[in-house]
Amino acid sequence: DKLTSIYNRAKFDEELDIEIEKAKRYKKSFCVIMFDIDDFKKINDTFGHDFGDMVLKQLSAIVKKNLRKSDFFARWGGEEFMIIVFNADKESAFYFAEKLRSKIESAIFGKAGKVTCSFGIAKFKKGDDREKLLKRVDKRLYEAKRSGKNIVIYKD
Repeated sequence: DKLTSIYNRAKFDEELDIEIEKAKRYKKSFCVIMFDIDDFKKINDTFGHDFGDMVLKQLSAIVKKNLRKSDFFARWGGEEFMIIVFNADKESAFYFAEKLRSKIESAIFGKAGKVTCSFGIAKFKKGDDREKLLKRVDKRLYEAKRSGKNIVIYKD
């Protein structure tokens, strides 16, 4: 992604397809975390799109700093991001997402001050394909939004 210097959606899709094939073949577990910036439109409307871009860059840097080398981080689009957490069960993925949520919430984003994110997590299950997995993680993200934002949602 040109703005944030992380992977883009096309590369994410490619990596996810590879990981799904590995999970099927080797019976390995992985989770996908989808998150976005709460009320990002308000940030852009209040401070301008250049400032919004700075928020995206700073947030990406915070997340990159807290990733394991094996994790895969990409910008999904706009203010939405994805992480593939390799060899992870739901507890470790939840702990990791909660850590990121807390790190982001405690950062100061210039004149915007505090910025929060909502997170959804889905674990790859037998019988999943890309569409099923992405639909489930997207549903978890929107559950987080409906539940008051700035939280992590994971359900089987």
